[in-house]
Amino acid sequence: QGPTGPQGNIDISGNCYSDYIYWDNNSIPAKWNVGSTEIHLGCDAGKTLQSTNAIAIGTSAGSISQAGNTIAIGEKAGNDNQLKHAIAIGTRAGENQQRDGTIAVGYYAGNDTQSNRATAIGFRAGEKNQNEQSVSVGYYAGNNTQKGNSVSIGVGAGYKRQNETSVAIGPIAGAIDQSANSVAIG
Repeated sequence: QGPTGPQGNIDISGNCYSDYIYWDNNSIPAKWNVGSTEIHLGCDAGKTLQSTNAIAIGTSAGSISQAGNTIAIGEKAGNDNQLKHAIAIGTRAGENQQRDGTIAVGYYAGNDTQSNRATAIGFRAGEKNQNEQSVSVGYYAGNNTQKGNSVSIGVGAGYKRQNETSVAIGPIAGAIDQSANSVAIG
């Protein structure tokens, strides 16, 4: 065994029960800091402009502009511009432009531009351009360009270009170019 080195010195204090320390390489010079009103765990999680009561867990989760009262769990979940009251759980769920009150659960769910109050649950559900108040549940449901107030439930239901106020229920129902104000079942 080699010689004992000098005693370390971390001179920081918390204010509340359950405050925690984290390494802050945004500081110059980089240093240990105390976290309390937001949670970030993982390389670059909650790195830039993370707001009060936001949670970012996973590599680059909630990394850029994570608003208050949001949750991002998983690699790059809620990564860029996750707005208030949004939830992203899963690898790259809600990764880019996840808007107010949205929910994205699953691998790449709600990945790119999920509009206000939209919900995407499942592998790649609502992946690209899911518009306001739309719901996609299932593997690839509402995957690419689901217009406002539409619902797609089932494997590949409403898969591509599901138009406004339409409903698709069942495997591949309304899969491509489903008309506005229509229902597809089967």
